[in-house]
Amino acid sequence: MVGMLDIENTVSILVIIFVIGFSSFFGFIGTASSVNDTNTTHANVTKITKIGSSGSTTGRLMAPAAAKPSKNSFTYLSVTPSTLNLGPVLADNSERSYPAATTIETCAGDFSSFNSLNLYVQASGAMSSGTGTIPVSNLKYDGFGSSSLQKTSFTTGYHLVTSWDTQYNYWYDVYYVASGISYGSGTIYLTPITTTANYYLTVPFGTSPGTYQVTVTYLAIFDTATQPV
Repeated sequence: MVGMLDIENTVSILVIIFVIGFSSFFGFIGTASSVNDTNTTHANVTKITKIGSSGSTTGRLMAPAAAKPSKNSFTYLSVTPSTLNLGPVLADNSERSYPAATTIETCAGDFSSFNSLNLYVQASGAMSSGTGTIPVSNLKYDGFGSSSLQKTSFTTGYHLVTSWDTQYNYWYDVYYVASGISYGSGTIYLTPITTTANYYLTVPFGTSPGTYQVTVTYLAIFDTATQPV
């Protein structure tokens, strides 16, 4: 049974997801050869895209130019859901967990060398209802397919949560981060890597009832670009 005191001290939490990636199609790369073997001809590749894409890139893609190591870079990043409703939470100073609360899909490719694709997260600030606040440090995360990532509080600064090492395909002469790669009609198709994030929330005693919101930003960026930290 839920008493009146519990009801009066219930808050609702909305986490709004904002995604930053970078994408550009490129249309050059004809017959090419590797630096180490000038006698080997590679596939005639003209562009890279995410598998399942057609005439335009899918997903919410926008970013500063710093996210790309060259003009031929391709990065895909999608985080779902775009708005995460953690539902009613009692202001009882107890930590609640939300396993696999968001799903992240990402992939990247370039004909210029890069070592890894890095994933960062950041929060906009304290969770606010307009009349009350909950410290941003009370919202934590872990997961991202990394067993070494400890439960960490969100901050207003960017934090590196995981990275994926670059692979090199000799035949296509391309550097990429993806769970799969295929080729057809002059286009390289990348299958995104999929991972999930866990959230943890503590609502302090005495928090005023209301709907509290915070924006969490995900940033995927090549290691050869200027990092946000």
